[in-house]
Amino acid sequence: MCAENAMSKRMAGIFSLPLCHVASSQHPLDNISKVPDEKWEIVWVSGEPKDPNYFFVAENKSRSLYALIIRGSVICKGVFTQWDVFVDWILEDMNAELVYWPFYDKEQNTSGDDLPCIGAGAYIAFTTMMKAKNKLPLGHNQLLHDFLIEKTGGMNNKELIIAGHSLGGNMAKVYSSYYREMLRAQNKSADNITLCTFAAPASGNGAFATDLNNKIDGQIHYQNTNDIVPHFPTYDGINAVSDLYNPSPAASEIIVEYNQKGEPVYLKQVLKGLAISFIQADYQQPEYDFLETFSAPLINKNSSSENDMKERFVESELNLWVDQAGAQHQMDVYARYGVGVKLPDFDPQILECNKKTLKAL
Repeated sequence: MCAENAMSKRMAGIFSLPLCHVASSQHPLDNISKVPDEKWEIVWVSGEPKDPNYFFVAENKSRSLYALIIRGSVICKGVFTQWDVFVDWILEDMNAELVYWPFYDKEQNTSGDDLPCIGAGAYIAFTTMMKAKNKLPLGHNQLLHDFLIEKTGGMNNKELIIAGHSLGGNMAKVYSSYYREMLRAQNKSADNITLCTFAAPASGNGAFATDLNNKIDGQIHYQNTNDIVPHFPTYDGINAVSDLYNPSPAASEIIVEYNQKGEPVYLKQVLKGLAISFIQADYQQPEYDFLETFSAPLINKNSSSENDMKERFVESELNLWVDQAGAQHQMDVYARYGVGVKLPDFDPQILECNKKTLKAL
């Protein structure tokens, strides 16, 4: 949905980030009722929360609003298994091989010189979304795109947010591109759609990004400049990551291994080499006008006060760098410093992790 014609993009973030938090929990069907100030109901669900790829559609009847929420990478312990972690991080997050993306606007891209492509891992997750059927008793076995078109694709004044955090945001972009083409095939408008992502990596090459830029006017992509994930896997972004967290924990001072000559190999060298390996793929993020960037404070290792945000790590060690990167990616950081909302409390394990992160900021 265009911001001028419907809700503001900021409101899309306020609505969808708490729902992303629900999707990351162990009991989404129960926790959806704990979202403050809004009454949401899950009306379509892909499966069980323990599934590596999990997503749902929630309805807010008072606002004539639906939201497709795609869960991000599995990072919490509990019901999740090591296989789930492998599926998310190796097969999807870390799989950067490009594959052809057929769901683009062929009327706009007629040259064929630069075909849209997305990451092979993203296509794996997209295939899962294509095959998924509603597991709720009401509307059982209905495919996702059939459900969305039925509920929001007509002249019923229903609005739709497609959103996700991290890998979920990556897939939100991919699915939005596909869904827009399905609407076009039925001569239906996409003006009621808002695409909203948090901490999402680039989904595809420049041609894919350009096609998506032209397809959906209502887009907002929240990016913490101190979060490494939105920088990946673009060439400029990975290079920027190599300079994050200076003066400490600085990637230029962190030894990750030793070469055959016994010389140290620094994290910055590794990241620079990784950036070069992605040049040909030409991964690109959405255009600048669709980005909402902010800079969360770095973790203060030595301070117990949330107000003391100027201290930096003293040690330049790999585990401190990783801790910093992990903290900057947390959903609570995006809630506090990006969107300006408070996430609901549930799942004690996740809550405790979030408290530790925010206390260090």
